[in-house]
Formats: sequence, structure tokens, C-alpha cells
Amino acid sequence: MKKLMIFFIAIFFIMSMSAYAGGRGVQAFGDVYYMVIDSNSVGTIGTPATNPGAWIAGDNPNVNINPGEALCIAVQNGSVPTQATDMILELTGTDLDDLELRQFYGDPLGVASLMGAPNIGNNFCMYPLRFVPQPEWHIIILINIDGVVVVVEVIIAKPHCYVPSLTTYGIAALALLLIASSVFVIYRRRKAVTA
Repeated sequence: MKKLMIFFIAIFFIMSMSAYAGGRGVQAFGDVYYMVIDSNSVGTIGTPATNPGAWIAGDNPNVNINPGEALCIAVQNGSVPTQATDMILELTGTDLDDLELRQFYGDPLGVASLMGAPNIGNNFCMYPLRFVPQPEWHIIILINIDGVVVVVEVIIAKPHCYVPSLTTYGIAALALLLIASSVFVIYRRRKAVTA
């Protein structure tokens, strides 16, 4: 019985280490879409699935955003929706510090928040975003709030998705087995003493 317990404990620690190493893995998104519209019309954009004629596929748009216009970005979830998505959205272009992150949300709706302070510069911007639960579409809206034309050349979305794995469930199962085997050993010892 002692050998069996040692075996369970060894497997438990090995799987725990692999879970911590790979529990937060990079997963591929689907396509990136964008559109440039008047900022007063952002409430009608939908998604590329519900409003396909308005969205343009591509992560190298090289588009101008005039003062008062909005750049709307839609990033498709390329994996099965699970617990959460941590996304790093990066833009490359000119006068990007004149863009204001007006809103971001998931479709279907959930809770969306900033994971930290954005890194905003003239030629490069980075926004760390979190969506809970992981949605089918990630929608980000930025508005040109200044008097100059902003040029967005490249859009990059880097995902980190929380995905429950067999390792996660395996750890729970091994923990239960470990507890059960410990209880069984204690019971056997008490029974042997009373006998």
C-alpha cells in the first residue's frame, strides 16, 4: 500500500508541474477584421458574422482614420470558447497616440477589462485586454480624438487563452485518489490495532 501511495504522490507532482508549465498556452486566433466608420455609428457594427458586408478581413489594413472616425477591430476566436482570453493587441502606424480606446467587448457579451496600462506611442501601441468568458468575437473600438489623420498599417492580436486540459482534471482525480488511499490506510491500521 505504501508503494501505491508513493506512486500516486509522484504522478501527482509530475502532473502538477506540467499543468503549471502549460496551463496558460498560446492559442491561435482566427482572422482579424476591421472597418473605419463615423464614431457616432459604432453601436451598429455587429460582427463579421452578423454584418459581413461592413467588415474587411486583413491584419495589414494601411488605412487612414480621420478626426472623429473610429477604427473597429474584430478578432475571431479560433478555438472552442472556454474560460477566458488574455489578448495583447498591437498597432503599428503613424500618430497612433491620437487614438483613444473607447470600448472593447466580447460577442457573446461577457466581462472585458484591461490587464494593465496600455503602451501608447506615436508609431506603436499595445493594449493588454482580458475577456471573460472567452467569446466568439473580440471587438475593439478606437476613436481618433485629435485633429490629424491617423494611419494604421498593421494590426496584431496575440492571444493567451485559459483552456482547461486533461492535465487539470487529472490532478483533481489524483488528489481524490490520494485522499481515498490515505483514508483507507488509516482505516486498515485502526482495524489492525483493534483486532
